[in-house]
Parts: sequence; structure tokens; C-alpha cells
Amino acid sequence: MDRENQIGIIKFKIKNEKEYLKKLVKRKEKATEEFKNCSPNEANSKMCEFDIECSHVSDQYIRVKAIIEVACALDLISGIEFEELSSEVRNLVL
Repeated sequence: MDRENQIGIIKFKIKNEKEYLKKLVKRKEKATEEFKNCSPNEANSKMCEFDIECSHVSDQYIRVKAIIEVACALDLISGIEFEELSSEVRNLVL
């Protein structure tokens, strides 16, 4: 596989993983709202759902960061792209 294909594949992978992270963040926000607005009887189940969504976001954040770091280490993305992507991903979860 030539370098151009490697770069294209890693950028496609990063894009897809970021989109999935965005989806998980939205699910976490929805779970947060549901927990805030639930009755005392539903609190335990809603808290469990919230915890699960937080865990998914955390796991995906770590996955995306690792892909970006490896891509930079292999010179498939530049240092500037690394910083921009890292900042973008970090801002998604804040």
C-alpha cells in the first residue's frame, strides 16, 4: 500500500471515529436530561443509563486520541493537523 492510500485511509478512519464520538456525546446529553427530569422512582435506572453513556464517551475519546497519536507518530498527519484534531476532539467531550 502506498503512502497516499495510507494517508487517505487514516483520515477516513479519524473522520468516522469523530462522528461516532459526536453521536455518543449527544446520547450522553440526552441521558443527562432524562436523569435531571426523572421521578425519584426512576432515578436509579436513569443514573445507570447516564453512567453507561459516560463510559461509552470516555472509551471512544481514548480510541480517537490513540488513532490521532499513532497517525502523527507514523507521519500520516502533520503536527498541525494533530493539534487541530486533538483540540477538536477534546472540545467535543467538554
